[in-house]
Amino acid sequence: MLTKYFKTISFDPGNNLGVTIMTIEYDTFKIIDIITETVILNDIIPIDPVDVMRSRTVHLQKYLAKLFEKHQPLVVSFELSFANIRFPKAVIQLTQYITIIEAMTVAYNPFTKIFKYAPKFIKKGIGASGNADKDAMTVAVGKLNGIESYVDVKRVSEHEVDSLAIAYLTYDIIKNHRWQMLMIV
Repeated sequence: MLTKYFKTISFDPGNNLGVTIMTIEYDTFKIIDIITETVILNDIIPIDPVDVMRSRTVHLQKYLAKLFEKHQPLVVSFELSFANIRFPKAVIQLTQYITIIEAMTVAYNPFTKIFKYAPKFIKKGIGASGNADKDAMTVAVGKLNGIESYVDVKRVSEHEVDSLAIAYLTYDIIKNHRWQMLMIV
């Protein structure tokens, strides 16, 4: 049975995982609903105290499996890792989270469309400066058409703001390239 709506899920990966689920109407490409949340991976009680990252990985995999099963996204998007010479361990962890998100997306449905964005591309894509800080991102996301009806960006975490930016950028690309969406349905 065909549905009138499809969902996208966007992630701001990290130890505090920002998640945005956006529901979009097929015919009009109008945003129908937006849900945001933050998953705090730092709070996971380790299965193995020696290997905290393993515990976070197991938790993230279980979370993603439930999320994908519940929302059945046609599109998943996320921010790519960036080189940070001052904090190489953080870059390694971020890369691991991104790899898990991508692998779990493909495991859920190999035909799910995946969008990956560089941090500066996201910022510029929503009208912020390429070097925008968290406050500037909150202001820019708050000005996006259609977001304010569903989410008060001043009341969500900075990670949710980032996932909202990624979700909106994905939405804008899909809306402007509808023929590509029809190919994956």
